Amino acid sequence: MLRPLEYTEPDRLVRLFTANPSEGWYYMPVSYPNYSDWREQNESFADMGIYTYQVRNLTGEGDPERVVTVRARTRSP
Repeated sequence: MLRPLEYTEPDRLVRLFTANPSEGWYYMPVSYPNYSDWREQNESFADMGIYTYQVRNLTGEGDPERVVTVRARTRSP
């Protein structure tokens, strides 16, 4: 279920957001279409990836538990 990051220098990772100050919002998640455009036009980063997270219920033995799951893509489809 868990795999290490595919980056050789994880301390150099940065997180990018979208923003629209005139609307009063900052640090909004990047949509997949925007990520795809950024990746195609990228001239600043060695590589780019994207992730999303959801809260889900983990069930099995015992009581269900709420957990945060992350889905990440580090290579183009």
